[in-house]
Amino acid sequence: GGTLQLRLAPLDELARVQGDQIVGASELGFPLTIRAPEPGDRLEISPQGSRKVAKLLSDAKIPRVERSGTPLLFYRQKLVLVVGLRAAYWCPATPDGVALQVWCS
Repeated sequence: GGTLQLRLAPLDELARVQGDQIVGASELGFPLTIRAPEPGDRLEISPQGSRKVAKLLSDAKIPRVERSGTPLLFYRQKLVLVVGLRAAYWCPATPDGVALQVWCS
């Protein structure tokens, strides 16, 4: 549980927070959408493929009862981030770029 926090800033200006994730924001815009996992959700993990979110959550040993509460961050119907677990390959943070920091408090 908790509150999902988001901060947009140049990467070198972000102060790390325990449990945070940072993704590159150059491919993102607004609005961003946050929702719970749905059947069939997939995260692009490489240019060659994707993985089902259900499988990622299972492999991470997240208890079944908690999986529906895992926030997913989307931009334009594309899954950007399984919060607390993994980001899509196409949004890496770069040293000279703007980044989005995500964490639960």
